[in-house]
Amino acid sequence: MLSRVTNTAPAVEPSRPFDEIPEPPRAGLGGHLTEWLGIENAKDVLSRLLRYAQRCGPVARVRLGPVNLCLVSDATLAAAVLEDPRANYKGASYILTRAVLDNVLLLNGKEWERHRGEYKLALKDVDAVGSARAVTSRFVGETKSGALRLDQAVCQLVGDIAGDFTAGVGLGPELEPHRRRIQYELAGLGIDLQCQPWAYLSPSRWVRLRQSVSAARAYFRAAVDTRMARPDESRKDILNGFLRLARAGQYPGDPESIQEGVVNFFFTAHDVLASSVTWCLYLLARHPEAQAEVRAALATGALDRDQIDACEPLARVVRESLRLFPGYALFGRTTRAPMEIGGYRVPRGTLLIVSPFVTHRLERYWTRAESFLPSRWEGRATAPVVPVARDNYLPFGSGARGCLASHLAVPILKTVVAHTLRGLELHVPSGTPMPKISYWGTAYAEDGLPIEVRSLAS
Repeated sequence: MLSRVTNTAPAVEPSRPFDEIPEPPRAGLGGHLTEWLGIENAKDVLSRLLRYAQRCGPVARVRLGPVNLCLVSDATLAAAVLEDPRANYKGASYILTRAVLDNVLLLNGKEWERHRGEYKLALKDVDAVGSARAVTSRFVGETKSGALRLDQAVCQLVGDIAGDFTAGVGLGPELEPHRRRIQYELAGLGIDLQCQPWAYLSPSRWVRLRQSVSAARAYFRAAVDTRMARPDESRKDILNGFLRLARAGQYPGDPESIQEGVVNFFFTAHDVLASSVTWCLYLLARHPEAQAEVRAALATGALDRDQIDACEPLARVVRESLRLFPGYALFGRTTRAPMEIGGYRVPRGTLLIVSPFVTHRLERYWTRAESFLPSRWEGRATAPVVPVARDNYLPFGSGARGCLASHLAVPILKTVVAHTLRGLELHVPSGTPMPKISYWGTAYAEDGLPIEVRSLAS
């Protein structure tokens, strides 16, 4: 006699309320809010988020006065969050700020999708690697042996690279103070405006920001006007990309629209690239054995794209550097509808934070997570680094708002490192402690990164 088999699906465990998400111990009578108030606490956000993730696991929550904050540190959950339209949303604070700072990073919905599509087309045929090669070669040739503030030097270097492949310009001294203020405010909006909105009540703060935005627009408008008056088809930059789209009727052809696209690209690219290049070179300066291995692998040859892409030691160093110091240290989102994350019900209006910096430094995902170990990438380093979360690695985010130009960022980073090591030896005295890491848009060294360099030109 045949017995009847019943296929019974396992019971689905009901999701739990938001208040049951693990919460780190509260700090004093003010709860967690006191940990988030003021500039100094804002700069310390990465170490604070790392502590939350270590204590609470893949999902952690804190209450910041009227704001619910949810930190998602598991890369698989984080990817789901970054790809979910209910979370892939910039909150009201961003939208209000666009009255002053009209940056594509602050857009939502169809408008953002349209801009992203246009920008992707404008990137076609851009020779960003050529810009990196030419500008870095000049930088190496002009750098003399002796002391060097690496963070300042790379800020200028990457500004010149980004300006060149954006609009054929450099990071002029008249632009730099305005660039710094705009980057500062872009970073502050993500968390500061959510957690301490009163910090933005100062009219002078908005006036200064508006002045800097106007100065940046004028700086790039000059390049736009020059190119429109005297076209130069030999330039493989983003400005020509927008002009090409305008001629095809795929982008507005007025100078203001083209200027805005160029400004957006420059500010989206500079901070992330500068951070990634700075930390990669600094880690090599701290690890002479890794530096020597990369230099030996690149000792001969033209340092063209094929040679650099095939260099396994360089690829391992770049991947490991992006693990410890991803260009995007954190992403902030605001839920516009209730959603389930990690088995918990997260309400509408919750501030979600995904931090690659935190995920990449958790021992539950990475052996010796705080150590610089390029060897961990043996045999898998040369594969493309894409904005998709794999193996708890997401240096460029994941999903719809992942880095649009990640396919250029890594080649640029590799090119700068390769040409720098061909011409310069970098050195940090042994025993020097790691610098204090702070946050303002990206991870940076609060007291700078002084190193010693030796020119290898002789």
